[in-house]
Amino acid sequence: MHAMMAVRDLPAAEKAGWRAWFEHYVFADEAIAAGDHLPAPARGVLGPASQDRTERIRGYLLKSLQRR
Repeated sequence: MHAMMAVRDLPAAEKAGWRAWFEHYVFADEAIAAGDHLPAPARGVLGPASQDRTERIRGYLLKSLQRR
């Protein structure tokens, strides 16, 4: 839903950028390893699934949505 609100109606070139971002960080088979080049403490939301990561992402989204 957030992507529909934030990305769907953008110009084609911007949507292409977002498509590449989603492919790299979400949909690609290798997406789970997108942060492997970073030291573990620096991976943040690119780290493995955890309650802490979920809360960080949730907090970011809530702040983002409150600004709209």
